[in-house]
Amino acid sequence: MRYDKAQLLAAEVYKYLTNGGVFKEYKKESVVTGKLRDIDYLKMALNRKSKGNYSDKYISMLEYVLRGLLSHSKSGLINSKSVESYLNHFTCSVSYNSIKRHLSVLINEAKKLGMDNNPMQNIKSIKSKSSLNKPFEDIPAILNEIKAFNYNLYLCCIMTYGCLLRPHREVRELTWGGLYSRLVLY
Repeated sequence: MRYDKAQLLAAEVYKYLTNGGVFKEYKKESVVTGKLRDIDYLKMALNRKSKGNYSDKYISMLEYVLRGLLSHSKSGLINSKSVESYLNHFTCSVSYNSIKRHLSVLINEAKKLGMDNNPMQNIKSIKSKSSLNKPFEDIPAILNEIKAFNYNLYLCCIMTYGCLLRPHREVRELTWGGLYSRLVLY
């Protein structure tokens, strides 16, 4: 009679686990699971990332991304439509690509843990549109205004303009020898 009851109990446990049921072992931390949902894999991936040697800001960003994705998923299934729905809320291309990158980190980690599908597979990054800088019309007037504001800034502007340097890096890294060689060339 005990053998029959054990077989019945084993069949019910097997049925529960194959339908996605989850339960913990008695008095232990490990989880005995059947087929996990995509959301469960993503939560496990976040948990694994939070135990890694990452900054608090990075972990909080991953948590933010996961919360946002969970709000757009239906019944625990993460597919490309739910990911696109979540990403389309970001109108700025920088935000869109940043969230996409963090989401892809979580999904790749979830795939390592056993998640079947990759909902990010066909989602492309948004290219940012470049804008052309407009040239100044009256350069001497602008340089005189800069000279009145700060003389050292004026000297930097004259060197940048006269030596055809890019305004940030090349001016900062300029040496006397480099300046002399540029002035001799022109």
